[in-house]
Amino acid sequence: MAMSFAIFAPLANTINARLGQGELLFSVEFGAAVLANVLFQLPIGRLSDRYGRRPFLLFGFVLLLPTTLLQGIVTTPAAMIALRFLQGLSVAAVFAPSLALAGELAGTGKSGSTLSILTMGFGLGIAFGTLLSGILVGFGFAVPFVVATVGGAVGLGLVYTQVPETNALRVRRYRRVTDAPARRSRTAQVSARSASSESAVAARRSAMVQYHAPRTPLVSFGTGSASGTSASSWKTTTRSVSLKGSISAVQSSAVSGPGSPRVCGTRSVTRA
Repeated sequence: MAMSFAIFAPLANTINARLGQGELLFSVEFGAAVLANVLFQLPIGRLSDRYGRRPFLLFGFVLLLPTTLLQGIVTTPAAMIALRFLQGLSVAAVFAPSLALAGELAGTGKSGSTLSILTMGFGLGIAFGTLLSGILVGFGFAVPFVVATVGGAVGLGLVYTQVPETNALRVRRYRRVTDAPARRSRTAQVSARSASSESAVAARRSAMVQYHAPRTPLVSFGTGSASGTSASSWKTTTRSVSLKGSISAVQSSAVSGPGSPRVCGTRSVTRA
């Protein structure tokens, strides 16, 4: 990133001759990148606190590649100003979140050394960019911009494969979203097991329930007329619930006392 930003300044005379412009337009082109970097660092930093560092790092490197490469192709000052402004936006998208990322990755008591390594790398990029631009421009005007684009592509690959998300809020939100189907599946399984267990308990309870109807004294009659005895017949009906859920009625035979009249099972019986 730093090398892509730094190759522009040493090529002032070459750029002015190519675009047919004076020092004023070159100053505007150079300042457009710095202005965009200043304007966008604060809002990008705040957004990275909310949405994470990694998305803005990736966005910055993706935007850096075409804006750097096209600077070696354009032939008008207006196009160069627009490209430089977008390049400044890409630098802001990388620089602010990278500082926050370095601080979050640093161990306890090591934030200073970690940030110093980051700023040292930025300074080395500036140094190599200014040096290489003066050498590579001898092979063609677009060559320095092509080499800087290749360096930016390498940086994009490293960020995509090696840089984790360190913003705790973003990590928790991401885990909630990705774990939601698994949580719903576990909840459904627990509900199914609970319903199955409740059904089994209810079945066992119903199988164990037995109730007995009260014994009812019955007066036996002969053929159409009641006998005058005081003896009575008793019938006990026991109902039990079978394991298959059907109710069977077991009726005992009528028991008659000594001297009781004849019991007619085929006749109607009335309660005493």
